[in-house]
Amino acid sequence: MLTKLAASLTVLCATTAFAQHPGAQQHAAPAGDAAVVGTWAGTFQMQTSPGKMELLVARDSTWHVKMQLIVDHPFPPVDAREFKVDGKNVSWTSDLMGTACKAAATIDAAGAMNGELKCDTRTLAFSLTKKA
Repeated sequence: MLTKLAASLTVLCATTAFAQHPGAQQHAAPAGDAAVVGTWAGTFQMQTSPGKMELLVARDSTWHVKMQLIVDHPFPPVDAREFKVDGKNVSWTSDLMGTACKAAATIDAAGAMNGELKCDTRTLAFSLTKKA
């Protein structure tokens, strides 16, 4: 059981390298959404396993979001669905290893996006900042 858990955490943490940028914006995003559009990068922590995380957010008439978790080696990026922005709160769902993982984050006064990605009983805490 412990070996299966360790293997699943390893694969979960090693989930991805961005292959391409989502579609370019064709229409102006609502004013509140504009603060979220762009490339976010930072770190995540799952138990004792640290790693890097990137979130690529674009918007035309709909959201186009890719998420990348980086540990040892690159894997394809995963799409985020049900992406929502409500003021300073951001949420989305991503499928990792056949599991729907729900993310919830808040953008603080300094502009950092801090949150958690919950996959069944596993929780990954992350902190991202927007790249200029």
